[in-house]
Amino acid sequence: MQLAAYRIVQEALTNALKHASPRTTVDLSLAVDSCRVHIVVHDSGPPDDEPTPAANRPEHRFNSRLRSARYEEASPGDAGLGLASIADRAALYGGTVSAGPAPYGGWTVHATLKGSHS
Repeated sequence: MQLAAYRIVQEALTNALKHASPRTTVDLSLAVDSCRVHIVVHDSGPPDDEPTPAANRPEHRFNSRLRSARYEEASPGDAGLGLASIADRAALYGGTVSAGPAPYGGWTVHATLKGSHS
């Protein structure tokens, strides 16, 4: 489970680097209890004076609670492969992933892995 959590964080940070502005900040939260690992990676999005990158627009929301990891709307090229790999890793541990624009700006990836974290 530790490797899966590491790779989820790595992919979420890579996505922030690829899709966000150079002036974007990223917050990472990792919480572990007796039966779950909770991961939240949130980027602040571009400052108000910069355009929103296409990958961060609301039409690119992702939710792995659907049986198959997919975008709610189709997107061009290979967009979503990072999110799909995050969902696949979480699913290995009975977990869930949600990702999309945050109500207060930016983009948030939230993953929960279930089971022993040893």
